[in-house]
Amino acid sequence: MAKQYPDLGPFEWNPVAEELTIRGGPFTAPSILIAASDAPESSKLVAFRVCKGQDDQDDIRAAISELLVSGVGQGGTIRLTEGTYSFSTTLILDTLNNPAFLSMTRGISIKGAGHGTRINYNGSDPVIDLGSYVSHVVIENLDTDAGGIDPNVSQWYILRYWKSGGWIELYGLPSSLQVANIVLPYDVSSWNLIALPQRSVVSKVEVLVIQAFNSDGTDEISVGLDADLDALALPVDVSTLGSKVVLAGAYLGTMVGDWLHALGATVVLTYTAGGSAPTTGMALVTVYHYVARF
Repeated sequence: MAKQYPDLGPFEWNPVAEELTIRGGPFTAPSILIAASDAPESSKLVAFRVCKGQDDQDDIRAAISELLVSGVGQGGTIRLTEGTYSFSTTLILDTLNNPAFLSMTRGISIKGAGHGTRINYNGSDPVIDLGSYVSHVVIENLDTDAGGIDPNVSQWYILRYWKSGGWIELYGLPSSLQVANIVLPYDVSSWNLIALPQRSVVSKVEVLVIQAFNSDGTDEISVGLDADLDALALPVDVSTLGSKVVLAGAYLGTMVGDWLHALGATVVLTYTAGGSAPTTGMALVTVYHYVARF
């Protein structure tokens, strides 16, 4: 059954290729096949380049540069065969471009062959960084090490891939950033902060403790969604004053409240007292969110 998407702006669903594409992209722009060093021989025979199993980002960079020239501003698609691609540094897309020709940086797609396409770097730094001079980028259907893909400040992108086997979906461009906040007192255990519109992305959560919470156990505030109470921010210790370090939940930076997720779309704040009922405590919780223009 074909996947269903709403209006995706500059993107569209290609039911023949079973993939997301850029409007006017793969139907008119060039496509280049890159084979991994351990790809099947049949794939290597028809590939534009065959990687060596080291410094493979150089082969992909060269192929993208070829697209930017041959596509005459239309971009195109890099297709990666199954196999393992070994990077010795992050592939930063905006270093491929001459700033005098920014119109040539639109419409780049990098598409793998599923779980069998794996990109490894060092396990911490991103394998690919979109940089700041590219837009209308699709990267999907491949697996990376724990470094993943960094959208940086690029505009109009779809990232749909596995990071160390875990599924990741990131979408841009944001519309105007919006802010929702509340001062949560010690005698409120749960608060529905805001109902998010469809295709919302929560980009940041801040917690500032104005008055320390004083139960005789662990005092914590979590920020999540109706079906997952720490989906946006993992529990934060609010037993001391000041601005807190907030660890991202599984859905921070990911589209929520839409057809892609079973989770609810209401942002929920939860206070948990680890001991007796507190008598003091107050925290300002701020949630930054936007609606992706798709």
